[in-house]
Amino acid sequence: MTIRTLAIALLICVTLLPATARADIADVADPDSLVWVCTDAAIDSLNSYWRSLDDGWYEPLSLEDLGIGLTPMRLDSLTIEGNAAIGRMYAGRPWRLRLHPYGRLHFNRVQGLDLGSEVELYRPGARQPKLISGLSYGLAWRKVSHHHELSLPLLTGRLRDADGYLNRAPWTWLVLEAEGGRE
Repeated sequence: MTIRTLAIALLICVTLLPATARADIADVADPDSLVWVCTDAAIDSLNSYWRSLDDGWYEPLSLEDLGIGLTPMRLDSLTIEGNAAIGRMYAGRPWRLRLHPYGRLHFNRVQGLDLGSEVELYRPGARQPKLISGLSYGLAWRKVSHHHELSLPLLTGRLRDADGYLNRAPWTWLVLEAEGGRE
């Protein structure tokens, strides 16, 4: 016997079952359900499961129960290490120089293609002073143009929490900005 013959025999047996036997099978579970017991038995099983749970499962868990987070000693050591890293960062070079090779590359109707670059002198950190100087050459006019920008924060706000740590990035309330040059 082949598998095909067995499948056909099984199909014939199922279709020849009396209607009462098929009704008993339909009572076991819905056709689309994955439950292999009757609905009443499934409900009884679930109810007995929920009744067997003790009340300890319903208590809210604290952070100590979960065992997550940092202990105070680890938090203190991380804070000390972080403050030391920030101190080393600011103790380095107080001013830095950055070159923008294509900072002044643009197109102007009068000058045509304007090729140039910029040099930025700045102090690392949030809301620090900076000076940007650019030099470019207009191909159509055949003239050199220059441009300079100075940004000097005069009044900066820093929102801190009760421990003295910053809550958010500092923001600038008052800035002196000067700009000039020959385009």
